[in-house]
Amino acid sequence: MDNIHPVKATLNELRNKAIHLRSRLVPTGYEDHIHWLFIATLPNSGSTALAQLLASAPAAVSLTSNGEGAWMIPALHGPERSNPDLPLNYHQIKAVWTNRIAKKAPKPCVVVEKSPTNIVRMKEMIAGFAPSQCTLVSLTRDPYAICASWAKRYPGMNTESSWIIDPPQQPKGLNEDEAFYWTVGMICGYRLKFMQHLSDRVDLALSYEGIIEDVPGTADRLKKVCPILDGIEQEVRVKVKDYAPQPLTNMNDRQISKLSPRRIEMITAGLTPFRNAVEAAGYQLRPSATMQ
Repeated sequence: MDNIHPVKATLNELRNKAIHLRSRLVPTGYEDHIHWLFIATLPNSGSTALAQLLASAPAAVSLTSNGEGAWMIPALHGPERSNPDLPLNYHQIKAVWTNRIAKKAPKPCVVVEKSPTNIVRMKEMIAGFAPSQCTLVSLTRDPYAICASWAKRYPGMNTESSWIIDPPQQPKGLNEDEAFYWTVGMICGYRLKFMQHLSDRVDLALSYEGIIEDVPGTADRLKKVCPILDGIEQEVRVKVKDYAPQPLTNMNDRQISKLSPRRIEMITAGLTPFRNAVEAAGYQLRPSATMQ
């Protein structure tokens, strides 16, 4: 997620303030007809596939083409987007998002919002959207598959790219490749820690692997926690990243197989300080030699 140009960010912020003010004076009429469904997840964890499954329900809508409303809020895709203490006006965010939905959504509707960066502030966001109905779904995936996907798609990833705040000290003596995979593992673990903190608020916990194993069962579980999703399809073909539309398929083994043993070891080293969060998500660290 790239940083927005400062001038464009300022104009967008002014527009959003105007939308918020107008909503207080002249409500859109949709406020009482929206059920917000937030997906708490890490990037490349299968949220696009889950969102497309949810989109098969007649009442489901999304804020943007990729289902991430953060793109509409300058602060949520600016340099401080991963800062959990970033001051935000959640009433304004809700007004901006509601204004977008009021132009195209049925009544009632469920808005599927899956911006990954919001795991650092999900409880605050849900509280700020009160009294509207909100459902929180968590989505996890094997962290080694996540890291393999990141390594392929974000080769320039580093701790200065707003993935993490106050990164831990990097181990000494690593070459460039080892340092990269340690960083990838550390960022994944750091994000999983925020997922762990949401466990007492989550309405439905899903995993990438579980969804693929039982799509009809997943659809039924989603309808139970959010009845407005009635009509969701039991099977669906999805378009994820640059792959052709296809049935949901577990890509973990394929992606992890591209990691060398040393790279797996470095990912493990990065994940190790966050072992509790990894295990809370339902996964285990892979064996790693003791670092010298």
